[in-house]
Amino acid sequence: MFLLIGLLVLLAGRARAGDDAAEVAVHVSGPPSASVVDLVVELSPIAGLGAGWSVPARGSVARFADVPPGRHRLRVAGAGWDKAATELTVAVGERLRVEVVLEGAGGTTRSRVASVERQPVAPGQAFDEDLLRQAGFRQVDVIWRWCNFCAWVAVK
Repeated sequence: MFLLIGLLVLLAGRARAGDDAAEVAVHVSGPPSASVVDLVVELSPIAGLGAGWSVPARGSVARFADVPPGRHRLRVAGAGWDKAATELTVAVGERLRVEVVLEGAGGTTRSRVASVERQPVAPGQAFDEDLLRQAGFRQVDVIWRWCNFCAWVAVK
C-alpha cells in the first residue's frame, strides 16, 4: 500500500492536471460476424495550424489525451470498411466518449457515429486517473477498489 502511494508521489511531477485540454475516447464496433482490426482513427483541428493525430484502434478503442479545446474532425477508416466521420466540439477539462458503428464497404448501410457522451471532469479526478495511467495501470477503477479493500482490512 505504501509502495503504491510512494510510486504515485514519485510520478506526480510528470503528470498533467488536464485543466487546459480534454480527452477523447473512440469506441469502434462492427457487425457481430466481423472483427474490427487494423483501424485508424484520426482527429484533426478544423481551424488553426495543428497537424492533428492519427492512432490505431487497439482492442477497438482509440484514446486521444491532451486534446486542445475547439472544433475537431474525427475520422475512422480501415481496409474493407466504410469510413465514418463527424465534427466534435471539445471543451476544456472534458472527456468525450464517441461510439462509432462501422459497416462493410460497398454495403447498403453506411458507417455512422452512434453517440457522443460528454463527461465533464474535475481537474483533481483527471489528475489522479492520468497519474495512474502514466504509472502503467490499465484499469484505474480496479486500483481504487483494491485501495478501498486494503483500507477496510486495515481498519478491521
